[in-house]
Amino acid sequence: MNTRLMVLGLVLAGAALYEPTARSESAEEGAKLHYKQGVALFKDEKFDMALVEFLKSFELKPNWKLRLNIGICYFNLYKFLEAKEHFTAYLEEGGAEVAEDKKEQAQDLLDKIASMTAEVKLVVNVDGAKVFVDDAAAGVTPLAEPIVF
Repeated sequence: MNTRLMVLGLVLAGAALYEPTARSESAEEGAKLHYKQGVALFKDEKFDMALVEFLKSFELKPNWKLRLNIGICYFNLYKFLEAKEHFTAYLEEGGAEVAEDKKEQAQDLLDKIASMTAEVKLVVNVDGAKVFVDDAAAGVTPLAEPIVF
């Protein structure tokens, strides 16, 4: 199955993402608007612009379900470190609430990332050094786990 078609199905399946909370109604409405704009942009394969909308939606109303959409955008933009972080957070934060089919799809994307990336254990003699991979912050030394790129 085409990966882009598979991930499009994941984004569209998240349409029932938002539930009422005690947050202000304007933040709720703003989050929904950014989410809908992100879905429309994703359908047009404008992954960079969709990512901006999904991130803004998440900023206004954090929801573990939205991490899947964010991860998919990063995946399609070949930003595998960021994609891995969001897919992993999606599975961890969602826990038992993640539907089995979505769990399998997120894991499949994590497996694809693993097959297309390498892990590097970086050993340095300076604590507190900032480490970047492709202009993305990967951590501060000493690193607790290997870097994926």
